Amino acid sequence: MECPYCNAENRDGVRFCNNCGKPLDPAAARGGTTVTSRSLTPGSRLQGGRYVIKKILGEGGMGAALLATDLRLDGKSVVIKELLSDNTDPTKRQEDVRNFKREVATLAHLDHPLIPNVTDHFQEGPRYFMVQEYVEGENLEERMDRVNQPMKEREALGYASEVLDILDYLSQETPPIVHRDIKPANIIIGTKDKRAHLVDFGIARADETRNAQRKQTSALGTPGYAPPEQYQGNADPRSDLYALAATLHHVLTNRDPRNHPP
Repeated sequence: MECPYCNAENRDGVRFCNNCGKPLDPAAARGGTTVTSRSLTPGSRLQGGRYVIKKILGEGGMGAALLATDLRLDGKSVVIKELLSDNTDPTKRQEDVRNFKREVATLAHLDHPLIPNVTDHFQEGPRYFMVQEYVEGENLEERMDRVNQPMKEREALGYASEVLDILDYLSQETPPIVHRDIKPANIIIGTKDKRAHLVDFGIARADETRNAQRKQTSALGTPGYAPPEQYQGNADPRSDLYALAATLHHVLTNRDPRNHPP
């Protein structure tokens, strides 16, 4: 199936383009409402020409991920995340900005080989950007769509062990950090090191406590992977373990828990 936006070829039955992340539904394509008019396009430059956009990796309701070249670092590939917000209410818009800045702050102080480092962040006019290391590889959702069969147990458990190491690291932070969106699409298997890298900390939160009462957080996450308590506004490091178990269920059975609950 050919993507109506970037013309990349995709396997039949895939809902979103593996190249640009746009929906492959012909009706959506005809409507033209999801074209990335709000985000930067290939060839655009940022920070006085330092960053040159190569292609759009994906776009959601709250942000766009862009593959770019850093000319200051001899053309090294980086990922630039741009905040996109549909909110016209100034108060809600500011909340979106605060959430984006929280993601930057969360990632900036992390130091783990399987978490992409933040290398820069900046604002240009009303637009906010974060620059991260680019992990070249394939995420587990793309892998399952491509292969369309269960993953071998040894391989799946190897990746799970690496994600557990990341989650252990996050839980040792002060306060502990809860990713809150563990799923196949957020686990990239590196082309070079063949290891599992955890990405997209957009809804990660510090697990703060006050007077022995756990602080509630907004109910965000992905249906089928997020645990029940997360929808009630509560999440702690155990919530990520639940989501990792749902991810294992997906890759070991080739049954997406969003469509086929365990």
